Amino acid sequence: MFGGTSTTAFSLEVGDTRVLDFQKNGTVFTGAGYTVNVHDCTVTGTGPTALIAQNGIQISSGAGGSVSNCAVSGIAYTGPSVVAVGQLFFASGTVNVSGGSVTGCQAATYYIDANGTMTNTSTSTATSGGVGAFGILSYNSSSSIVAQVRTGDPAHPHPVA
Repeated sequence: MFGGTSTTAFSLEVGDTRVLDFQKNGTVFTGAGYTVNVHDCTVTGTGPTALIAQNGIQISSGAGGSVSNCAVSGIAYTGPSVVAVGQLFFASGTVNVSGGSVTGCQAATYYIDANGTMTNTSTSTATSGGVGAFGILSYNSSSSIVAQVRTGDPAHPHPVA
């Protein structure tokens, strides 16, 4: 699913959707002025593979929006030098994630030059392969990510650094 590269302001809602059997990216929403609301979806990757570093949900190049109650799984690259990502927010506008789960992904959620929040999302990573396994990553000096991990008691989440 590809959301376009227009710089004209517009929005898209993607809900109750299953994305599977894809090559590089399950979804890509990209372009300044683009706002996306992705909710109640399932994105399932190939699982550990040396063929391609997949990404599940990608919002990038100025696009922003929200991801809520989505289940992303099976995104893992066993090759060298790059990482496969369940939720990738790259040079995007603000992206807020709430609820849902990211499981069996080499890198669960990665904010690169992006801002946002991540709350009440269950995260577990792949156990081996490639350059390692990562939970929640943020790379840039201006990121204002706030993340919480479920502890079994939703009333008492713990921040993630």
